[in-house]
Amino acid sequence: MLDGSLQRDAGTEAPTGRGGHGAVPLDDNKLLVFGGADRTPAGFSDLWLLELVGGNEHWTKISPKLGSGQ
Repeated sequence: MLDGSLQRDAGTEAPTGRGGHGAVPLDDNKLLVFGGADRTPAGFSDLWLLELVGGNEHWTKISPKLGSGQ
């Protein structure tokens, strides 16, 4: 559970605050977050990976690469 004691890795990008998103744990330290909306409500269709390591949070934006014809 995130209790506010984590520190974000310096220089890392993080997703905009949101609700109504999907989240799937990959293991004890990794969580995928997809979509959601902010309060305006502007919708998001982005995908993020949250990794918790040594009291730090590290966010990575996942950008799928599609092959030709897809």
